[in-house]
Amino acid sequence: MPCALHRNNDKYPKYVRKLMAIQAFGDFCVLATKGENTGEFILILCNAIGSPVDSKYIEFRTSFSKILSTDVSGVKRRDVREKVFHIDDPNPAQVTAEGYKPPPQSTSDSISAMCASDSVLMVGRASGVVQRYSLPHLTVEGQHVLRCRPYMLALNCNTTKMSVIDINGVLSFYDLQVKGQGSTQGEHLSFERKDAWDMRWADDNPELFAMMEKTR
Repeated sequence: MPCALHRNNDKYPKYVRKLMAIQAFGDFCVLATKGENTGEFILILCNAIGSPVDSKYIEFRTSFSKILSTDVSGVKRRDVREKVFHIDDPNPAQVTAEGYKPPPQSTSDSISAMCASDSVLMVGRASGVVQRYSLPHLTVEGQHVLRCRPYMLALNCNTTKMSVIDINGVLSFYDLQVKGQGSTQGEHLSFERKDAWDMRWADDNPELFAMMEKTR
């Protein structure tokens, strides 16, 4: 599948075989592709002109990915440690890539969405629970409980609010600063907009965002 990388109105076409997903941040992007062998998948880190600078072979299909200023999901950089853990693991900070063993059975509460900042990883599940981890150590910080099944999650620039687009296309917001009880934190706000396709928080103002609607 062809993809084009743009910078300063310049275009760098790049042909990528069996492309499944692409994520970008700053001058880099990560491409998720299928490998030549059955059950083989590859994450490729590329620079601003599309040249590969690193890659990682993995044994599972990448359904969600996120690239940050210092980390790429699944790609091992030279100056950081690789982390692999199962979503039901209560203490992923203690798990190493070498010591990871997949469980004999799949989870009963699958991952449905994911977002991250430089300090926080949010993993949304089909039940409406969003698990919160600190980065880069992946220490469990608690949970946020939504009233819906999330399809897309995004954090504002100061990590005080999280946008939620559910499987029915309803956009809502979650206040992460409200104090909860026990391991549950925050409050799902009453604001809703229907027929939302996508949204993007402003990079310099935590209260501003842009969204795409079905009719606009």
